[in-house]
Amino acid sequence: MKRTILLAAILTAIATTTITSATAQRSDNQMSIRVAGYEVLLEESRGTEDDLLQSQPMQRTEATPIAGQKASARYRWNPPHFYSRQGIFEIGFNDFRTSAGTYVDYPAAENGFMDLNIARSYHIAGHVSTISQGLGSTRFGLTMALGFAYDQYFLETAVAFEKADRMLRPYQPDHRLQKSKMRTLTFHIPLLLEWQLSRRFFIAAGGYADALLWSDIKWKSPKEKLHTPYLNFLHAGLTARVGFGEWYFYGNYALTEMFKTGRGPVVSPYTVGVGFAMW
Repeated sequence: MKRTILLAAILTAIATTTITSATAQRSDNQMSIRVAGYEVLLEESRGTEDDLLQSQPMQRTEATPIAGQKASARYRWNPPHFYSRQGIFEIGFNDFRTSAGTYVDYPAAENGFMDLNIARSYHIAGHVSTISQGLGSTRFGLTMALGFAYDQYFLETAVAFEKADRMLRPYQPDHRLQKSKMRTLTFHIPLLLEWQLSRRFFIAAGGYADALLWSDIKWKSPKEKLHTPYLNFLHAGLTARVGFGEWYFYGNYALTEMFKTGRGPVVSPYTVGVGFAMW
């Protein structure tokens, strides 16, 4: 807690120093920001698409010294207009990647208890903000989205769970169970390089990071649940998209394990689905 408070204080001090050391002036289509003797002009690019493609993102010019101040360097930045096709909504199906050592810490009789019913295991993601930047072109750039993802992992065999010996343990109660499933809610951040091959067709590839906000395992009947079943807080993996217009197919492939080492089966999720953008 003390480290968190200290870090927040340092970041606040840095942000305050940066703001107070910078001045900004703005005209109708231009913003000038001066920081530590340097001036950056952010100017809206106007013209045809061919003009934008030929524009130079950064140009250096000499600035006229202000009376009583030393001369400063001036940079003119005309970033190309790049509009990402990253969707605001995604839905897909989940499954776990397993190996010979998936259940190495469990007795042979418990092997396979995390096998999924793929048809009922799904991923839903919603992006509330998208940041994109062209990399020297209006059709090639970097895009990052901020949002939330909800995942359901529906087990093929209904079992109950308990925490025993600092591990997640399955067991069969005296009564018959109808279903078992694990659910997670994460803060989801994909980061991709996007190439728009035409006005409608595009491909993108990159990575993603997830931070766990909430999780549980639920089974019934009767309805019971177990909160926070030894899941890792941070997850990361690879992601790719192929799309046309407002729709695209996507795939997520986790490089990190779902459970903490020695606390559960060695499984990593992957997802295949479709996304939709309103622009």
